[in-house]
Amino acid sequence: MDWGADLFRGSTFEKEKQKGLGWGMALAGDEDWWKCLGEVVKRVYLVGGSEELFRDHVIEFGKKLKTVPGVDVSLYINAKEPHNCI
Repeated sequence: MDWGADLFRGSTFEKEKQKGLGWGMALAGDEDWWKCLGEVVKRVYLVGGSEELFRDHVIEFGKKLKTVPGVDVSLYINAKEPHNCI
């Protein structure tokens, strides 16, 4: 059983994800969703903890944002922290 799929089945998030939108979850947004981010912000600073449950997602999101033209993205993973405790 896929508990994650069950959580979102039939939800607004599921419909957004199918359209490539990132309102519900940042990683759900496809390249087109993020391409205009540079028109709104010039820099993004992502912080996570090395012991954080979503550490890999934070890193993956950082990699995705680094492909957006015109946005300077910094990613910091704080060692031995459960979250962004800086």
